[in-house]
Amino acid sequence: MGCGGSAERKKAAEAAAQTPVELQKEPEKAEKAEKAKGEAEKAERTATTEEVAPVKEEKLEAAPVREEKLEAAPLVQEKPLEAAPAKEEPQVVSAPDQVESMQKMVDATWKSAGKAQVQQVLNVENAKVERRYETYAADLHRKFGNCTRHPALTEGILDPLQENINEMYLFHGCSPEIAKLIARTEFDMEEGSAVKTTFGKGLHLAECSSKADERSKDGEGEDAGLRALLLCKAVAGNVHVTAEAGDTTDKVTSGEFDSVCGQQADIGQREMVFFNQEGLRAFKVILYTKTE
Repeated sequence: MGCGGSAERKKAAEAAAQTPVELQKEPEKAEKAEKAKGEAEKAERTATTEEVAPVKEEKLEAAPVREEKLEAAPLVQEKPLEAAPAKEEPQVVSAPDQVESMQKMVDATWKSAGKAQVQQVLNVENAKVERRYETYAADLHRKFGNCTRHPALTEGILDPLQENINEMYLFHGCSPEIAKLIARTEFDMEEGSAVKTTFGKGLHLAECSSKADERSKDGEGEDAGLRALLLCKAVAGNVHVTAEAGDTTDKVTSGEFDSVCGQQADIGQREMVFFNQEGLRAFKVILYTKTE
């Protein structure tokens, strides 16, 4: 028994002597590995107990949406229909502030018995006749330049006119109703205005208010008791002067003259005769009463 145990111990010693150094170190490595594993597990447990640092969330701002401003297409504005020009209606307008000046005009040219007392003055507004008159005056000026002077008795009382074409102020006597009608229309060569007299059928006007009064008539209705004188502007142009009775129409229609001045020897008050209405423009209606 004793000898056998000794033999086994001897064999073990020999086997140990024959084990490489690495094998002898295995227990040490295993211990270190075990220790490292334990530390790792401990570290892992510790990590799980720590608060996880909050992840910094970066707020992604959305890129601004580009708003394209859509401009509405401009509305096509239709050109408004042009209204037809207002019709220029001729009219007569009361002018009480001119009674005094017209009284002076009448007095300065009254050469007969009696007296005329101006009661009312009406301004004539007739654009059509005014434009035609101005055109006629301009044409006459271009045609003749300067006409032989024929001064009228009315010269120097009111505003001066064009002397080079013998433009003058003249009176035309008629009833108040006819005066207003002529003012709103025009002188009529065919009816009413033109009368046959010593010097031919034409439009008769006078430089003397008293001469025009011979053709004036009393009014009716609202104009009862009143007589009328139309104060006109007239372009006499080249004037044919005569004291002889007779039809002088051809003197003008031939183009030799533009108007006729007839003077009756027994009265001494001249009368102007026109054979077309283009050179006449009524611009005031004078309503008056007459005393003998």
